[in-house]
Amino acid sequence: MWICLNNAFLSIVKKDGKPDELCVRARNKEHINNVFPDAKVMVTPFNDYRYRAFVSATEVAKVLSNTILGIDYDNFKNSVVEHNLHEAYSRFWSVMYRYQDQ
Repeated sequence: MWICLNNAFLSIVKKDGKPDELCVRARNKEHINNVFPDAKVMVTPFNDYRYRAFVSATEVAKVLSNTILGIDYDNFKNSVVEHNLHEAYSRFWSVMYRYQDQ
């Protein structure tokens, strides 16, 4: 699952780890810590996502639920402060706009 937050882009999958854990992956180490500050982030330079951490599925669900309940913006892209992340989301928005049924 790709998660686009205004302070992180994460890929969350069930891979390796313990049965009750999810693998939270990111291309930017800070993105994992922005969302899961206590997570132990590993560097995996030979994988497609360089950074990953194992977080309990319950914690992932709780944090993402609280994040959703805390939404206070009316335009997602405008809420993204990090320049490079904003640019990436803008490109993604354009790709998905072209994907949309016209």
